[in-house]
Amino acid sequence: MRHMVMGALVGLASIVTVPARADTILLEYPGFTLWYDCALGGAVAARYEIGPDTGSLERDHAFFLDENLPDDCKGQISTDTYASVPNAPDDYDLGHLVPANHLDDRKDAIAASNVMTNITPQQSSFNRTGAWRKTEKLIECWRDEADKGPLVIWIAVVWGSDEDNDYFVNSHGIVTPDRFMKLVHRPVTGEAVAWNFPNAKIRSGDASTYLTTPAEVIQALGVPLHLRGIDIDKKTTAWPDPGCDQG
Repeated sequence: MRHMVMGALVGLASIVTVPARADTILLEYPGFTLWYDCALGGAVAARYEIGPDTGSLERDHAFFLDENLPDDCKGQISTDTYASVPNAPDDYDLGHLVPANHLDDRKDAIAASNVMTNITPQQSSFNRTGAWRKTEKLIECWRDEADKGPLVIWIAVVWGSDEDNDYFVNSHGIVTPDRFMKLVHRPVTGEAVAWNFPNAKIRSGDASTYLTTPAEVIQALGVPLHLRGIDIDKKTTAWPDPGCDQG
């Protein structure tokens, strides 16, 4: 296990375990952490922690490669859009694991979110207006419930074995994830909610259909998380959708 620090370490001292994969390295960027599989050439897990929204910085739409990856660690080879690839479907985005909008109170963090190690091929409507985007909006609302404490978000990328959607191997050096999983934990109140999504066109209103147990996400992460006060085998039916300004 190799440990690389990319930029400033922010609020991540509580991380004490990492996925036990031989080719995985820990990449610490301003505001978030990735566990990156060098043999695979993609992140297998991500973690970040956020409190109330205090910023509204604009995201830079320029993506960039992480030039600090070790020589023996495979990374994506292009920052071009996946839609630019000949003979590939045009409904895949450069999809963020950790979204820029959740890091919009710090210039270094919101800029770091566009590193290609934080990007995977993601079905476009799922990413832009669908269920994945819905979870990001919900988190943006929940984070402002300051009296309940900060949120810790874990993301697991399930790369799977479906080769039929691997359109970007030659152009970008990356296969397409089959599933994305997300776990939101509020340590102060002992609450958690989790989803398990296929990388497919899923409407925003159908997000609750894919609720799962924290245990299922933890298993995919490969991290022995201890969520205080939470029955990890119990599926949360839903956290409330309070609605809020998501700037």
